[in-house]
Amino acid sequence: MCDVFLIACGMLKPKRWDNILAKRHYYLNYGLLGLATVLFNCGLNSKVIHGLFKSPEEIISRLRNLGFNGTKLPLLLSVPSFFAVPWASEFCRLLKRHYPKQQIYVGGRWVVNNRVDWIYLHIPHANLIVCGTSDDHIVEIVTNKNLPEKLPVTSKGNRYFIDNSRTSKSFLNYELLDEAHLFNPSIEVSRGCGCGCRFCEEREMKREPIITAESVAKNLEYLSQFNAGQSFNTYFEASHFVADKSWAINLCMYREELGLSSLWRCETRVDSICPAVLELLAKGGLKVMDIGLESANATQLKRMDKTRNPVQYLTKASELLKTASNLGIWAKINILLYPGESRETLDETITWLNERKEQIKGVSVGPVIVYGIQNDIESIMGEFRQLGASPTEHRDGDPEGVTRLNLSPDICADAADELSLQISRKFMSARDYFDLKSFSYFSRDYEYTDFIADAKKSVPESLSFAMMFGS
Repeated sequence: MCDVFLIACGMLKPKRWDNILAKRHYYLNYGLLGLATVLFNCGLNSKVIHGLFKSPEEIISRLRNLGFNGTKLPLLLSVPSFFAVPWASEFCRLLKRHYPKQQIYVGGRWVVNNRVDWIYLHIPHANLIVCGTSDDHIVEIVTNKNLPEKLPVTSKGNRYFIDNSRTSKSFLNYELLDEAHLFNPSIEVSRGCGCGCRFCEEREMKREPIITAESVAKNLEYLSQFNAGQSFNTYFEASHFVADKSWAINLCMYREELGLSSLWRCETRVDSICPAVLELLAKGGLKVMDIGLESANATQLKRMDKTRNPVQYLTKASELLKTASNLGIWAKINILLYPGESRETLDETITWLNERKEQIKGVSVGPVIVYGIQNDIESIMGEFRQLGASPTEHRDGDPEGVTRLNLSPDICADAADELSLQISRKFMSARDYFDLKSFSYFSRDYEYTDFIADAKKSVPESLSFAMMFGS
């Protein structure tokens, strides 16, 4: 019998493009799996279940199939996004109806931090809110041992707990993951960023040192054994992946010693990895880079606090793309439509991308969305208004805590969405899109033929790739 069930909240609908392909994603909540691993290593049987785009009723049914009939220890609920709050509320309501004595602890730092009263208002069946990252104290939280006698309470008397743990040192135990064979695995290699980009939640969170190459290699060895010879790809999870030459050399060495062959993916900035290190990382299995370019317009880059020297920044971006292409690394470029964006600034970015089209595997484009309740966003909204942006009317299907923007008098919110899709389609074929998504995000049993069938059922205007279905 499982002691602790951990639920990664799903969503009632996708947050961007509501089509069948969006609902095929299997996003791994690796942080929650990390907590389950810590609990297991301390003697508590645990199981992680993902809500994805399944209904709360389906997940409760899945819990029962796994032996759940109410547990003495709390059930842990991770809310990774404001878009997951309505799902979480309905899940808790249904679970309490069937199991009124079941304790439910709710976490998810990007949503719950500094919003405890708001979370209790929207998820009233929660028994405890846990803020921050809780790897160091999750056992005490779950067992209610060695915690302060009196936890802090909100103005309305609701209890909460605050923790801020560094990167978990535990291997993620994939035996604790329900339907593990459908997920592409992850290894958490560092936390934090601290680069100061205006739009980033982690702009002031100092980046922690990357875990050792030896630790990464041993994680990959474990994943190889777990997958019993089946091929797999791994995401090296870090908000800002940075590795020096020594780390890259060591990864190559351990990869050869252990006979590892799996490929991996990371997210980084254009100015964080030099060509010499990139060559070593390619030898060490790097296949896909998510590159946060954001814009190729100097004004927009400065507004974002992305760089103080746009010319140098874009020169490094060009060098990175050229090197990656020569090494056979797929580059997926992230573009952010930021307040103050105009047709002219956007055309400059499109031109820059077009000149390097052959070096780009895919482009992901989206406008800024402001997350947070009213008190949270007053300051940033003031800055955005000075750039010509304004909040839109509430969009049907958006939960509270989500504010979409008219980026400028030139580009309203609906136009920003349409432009985002148009730009992505310009630089990404159906095959490119599938290759990138299947590397990390689509269910591992989702074949290209399944993808093509789903794409043909979708409204073409809702797709972010060109409707060219090559082999």
